[in-house]
Amino acid sequence: MTREDKARAAKARKLRARADRLCVRSNRLQKRIDLVYERAEALSSEANELVIKIDQLYARANGLHGRVVRRKCLKCGDSFGSAGFANRMCATCGAANQGLRETPSSSPKWNGQPMCDGKVKL
Repeated sequence: MTREDKARAAKARKLRARADRLCVRSNRLQKRIDLVYERAEALSSEANELVIKIDQLYARANGLHGRVVRRKCLKCGDSFGSAGFANRMCATCGAANQGLRETPSSSPKWNGQPMCDGKVKL
């Protein structure tokens, strides 16, 4: 064998060893991906079951209280039961908003407060 053939054979052995390592690593990654996929499927089925249970609870609530609808809170995005068409925030966010007050330095708004003293300046 010539020196060139020996170099090619050594390079081929290195490449084959590297390919073997990559195959082993690929198999490990494939197993991990399969586990993640199975967990995601399990969580998805659990989520579907929970949505079905929530819908059943809302149906029972409608039977007891009239028209109860599941809505998303405009502030936090959580789902909550709303009996009226104007109710768009959950109880937690509504209670948090009740505690908010306007600061004395805030400018008057168009909510019944006069925007000026009524005198016209020329």
